[in-house]
Amino acid sequence: MREVIACGYIGLAAPDLGEWREFADAVGMMVAEESTDDMLYVRTDDRAYRLCIERGPIGPSNGVNYVGWEVASSRALDAIIDRLTKNGIEIREDAAVAAQRRVDRLAHCVDPGGHRVEFFVSAMTPRRPFVSPTGTRFVTRSHMGDLGLGHVVVTYSDVKAASHFYMDLLGFRLSDCCLLPDRWIFTHCNPRHHSLAYAQYPGESVYHHFMVEVADLDMVGTAHDRLTQNGARFTTTLGKHNNDHVVSFYVKTPSGLEVEIGCGGLLVDDATWTVTTFEGASVWGHSHI
Repeated sequence: MREVIACGYIGLAAPDLGEWREFADAVGMMVAEESTDDMLYVRTDDRAYRLCIERGPIGPSNGVNYVGWEVASSRALDAIIDRLTKNGIEIREDAAVAAQRRVDRLAHCVDPGGHRVEFFVSAMTPRRPFVSPTGTRFVTRSHMGDLGLGHVVVTYSDVKAASHFYMDLLGFRLSDCCLLPDRWIFTHCNPRHHSLAYAQYPGESVYHHFMVEVADLDMVGTAHDRLTQNGARFTTTLGKHNNDHVVSFYVKTPSGLEVEIGCGGLLVDDATWTVTTFEGASVWGHSHI
């Protein structure tokens, strides 16, 4: 079951889109020309957008309105709709939203944390090429295939329900676990080490961060310099994770959600991969600020 193939896009809210424009520029992302005063479309590659930021109040989930998961084909989307429906999950196909998202087909439902998740087929690639304002190259593909936007990390009050939804029903595969000291579960749907990670925490389910990968360490460092000059709020120092090998730092976006900016991500080959449990999250660094 390889129906979900990547984290395709994230929809966010922010009260000040001007701050997001500055933030995106500092990271090296491209603000698409289709953007308006009330909606920013932010690009990291040849897709029409990877982040969609809507002007509005930040909600209880750190500004995340929805996450879009890319599906391999229309047949795969039909299979997802059928399987979720048979398991008592209300899912609805929506042509109007598909047109807004610039995809051929789209269906949406709510995950065990109450978050809107969208499943889409065939995203738009516009004529205008992606050109980073800083020359940054984002890693969304590899020699092993499509890797998507990056990854998202979420907390759930019921981790068993989250595992059933994402792994049993949607086919995500276990990469490894980390004890932080809570048990974090890292899952993949393509060769990227993880596209989704989650853990059990009491209270409301919230998104912790999303991650974008850049091509090399210099791009991580120069992004850090530009964000520093802009007065961004960093949440960790530079560090290296022990499970996916990413060298990165974390910083608050204007939506309140953190973004991890890093390089050197590990790729997973399901034919040879061995699941491991790590004690701790980092080889060095990532001290909280």
